[in-house]
Amino acid sequence: MDRHGMLRICAAAFATAVVLAACSSTPAATPAPTASPVPSGSPGASAPASVGSCADTDLDATITGWDGAAGSQIATIEVKNIGGATCDLGAPTAEQLLDGLGQLPVMSTGDKAVGTDMTLASDKSAQLLVRVANWCMAKPSDQVSIGVTLTGGTSIVAEPTKNVTFQPPACNGSKQPTTLDVQSAGWTAATATVDRDALSSGRAAA
Repeated sequence: MDRHGMLRICAAAFATAVVLAACSSTPAATPAPTASPVPSGSPGASAPASVGSCADTDLDATITGWDGAAGSQIATIEVKNIGGATCDLGAPTAEQLLDGLGQLPVMSTGDKAVGTDMTLASDKSAQLLVRVANWCMAKPSDQVSIGVTLTGGTSIVAEPTKNVTFQPPACNGSKQPTTLDVQSAGWTAATATVDRDALSSGRAAA
């Protein structure tokens, strides 16, 4: 066999080997595309749900008790969120004592908030202590309730629960006004223990 014949045989064998190798090879798998993270500030990101202020209809306020302490009477106000959703309970800015006729024997002066707003989950409660001192007027008629004005303008009225009555504290000076004080921390959880000496002074006057 001449040299050209040998080259043709080698070329044919090489071509056959290339074809067989191509047929037996498995195509490489194409990797699946990965999702790019969505930046928090982009339109596709979900923003956290905002919490609105509690409306008066979201709140059920009661006076759960009056306790005598050092010539004064301290009411425990409990407020429950009955609105079905979490809301912000505004800080107390003003308080009023209301008698059974809706009169105002004592009302606050000024509108400075005490404490801060409190986020209140649905069906949860908060409490506020209100102290009355130096009562030098006639005893209120019927049951006494307490009105509280909150930051944002919401107003609530805490009615006494069954068998809770107000006994006026002693008169310590007829030339001095009756005062209303609230706990200096503002609202606290209903289960919290509050120091009854930690109340603001001169919060309100008759």
